[in-house]
Amino acid sequence: MNLLKQKSWAVVIIDENEDSKEIKIINLLKENNYNVVGINLNNYKSDKFHVYESLKDVPHNVDIVAIIKESIHNYCIIDEMELLDIKNIYFEKGSYTEYILKKAKEAKLNIVNFVDLYEELKLK
Repeated sequence: MNLLKQKSWAVVIIDENEDSKEIKIINLLKENNYNVVGINLNNYKSDKFHVYESLKDVPHNVDIVAIIKESIHNYCIIDEMELLDIKNIYFEKGSYTEYILKKAKEAKLNIVNFVDLYEELKLK
């Protein structure tokens, strides 16, 4: 799967710091004209992009979910992806364990976990 051909992204925000990799990736996706939203349980707000509490709250289809940091919350994200029939997931290096990969495989998700999305976007 070519990551950059996916047009509609949901990036899970664990680190709410403006300098976090999640926020940097969202900003780069927006700069490159991708449809991107953030997913955050803590009611994080941004003036630059929409943030929703869960995938089910996003008012449009999502092509791919990006997991940038490891969190127990990511297991719930995979459950939601199954329910919403979202088939593509990107894991940033260090954001996954063998257990979350197993869960993603059991959910029959298309998994990308060997590309540095931030670097790919900077090169675009």
